[in-house]
Amino acid sequence: MEYDYSKLRGLIREKCGTQEKFARAIGISGTSLSQRLGNRIPFSQNEIAKACEIFGFTIKESDDVFFKIKNTENRKLKKCFQEDKNMKEQD
Repeated sequence: MEYDYSKLRGLIREKCGTQEKFARAIGISGTSLSQRLGNRIPFSQNEIAKACEIFGFTIKESDDVFFKIKNTENRKLKKCFQEDKNMKEQD
């Protein structure tokens, strides 16, 4: 499954200026960040947590940035996950 990181790319430009600066801030190389943004390697939980600190939002608020499904054929799957998440939040 591929993720759409366009929102993340925008936040990186806005808050850090360059991908290289953002990569250093979350503790990885520019090459490693490029691999993650290209959907070749997933972001680790630690990297996502550090990014949330940089951007000033909570892990829960990171769904749109790190977990937006790229392929439109998978929208039903995303909807299923969202419904499951909503049910869990109601409990």
